[in-house]
Amino acid sequence: MTNEFLLSANKTLNSIFDVVNSFNYNLEIDFLDNNITIEIDDDRIFIISIHEPSNQIWLSSPLSGAHHFSYSNELKRWISTRNSDIELFSIVESEIKNIMNNDD
Repeated sequence: MTNEFLLSANKTLNSIFDVVNSFNYNLEIDFLDNNITIEIDDDRIFIISIHEPSNQIWLSSPLSGAHHFSYSNELKRWISTRNSDIELFSIVESEIKNIMNNDD
């Protein structure tokens, strides 16, 4: 499972990096090892990282706090372990847009 997990998690982080990089916002985005750091002008920081021991992707958000995401084979998405209505891509995109649109 670990190799399959790592391939899937790395593909997901690459996709997140590409999507966030395509936003027309002034963001500082770093992708190093198995971590993405997204810094917004006012020192708000998102960290998205692969947590190999638990086979999860972890998100630290300045808006909603910490989330752990497990991959759902049924839904083909990364779903929050604390609230099954939260999907990784959706929360990252909506929270960054929320911050940037409210800073105008």
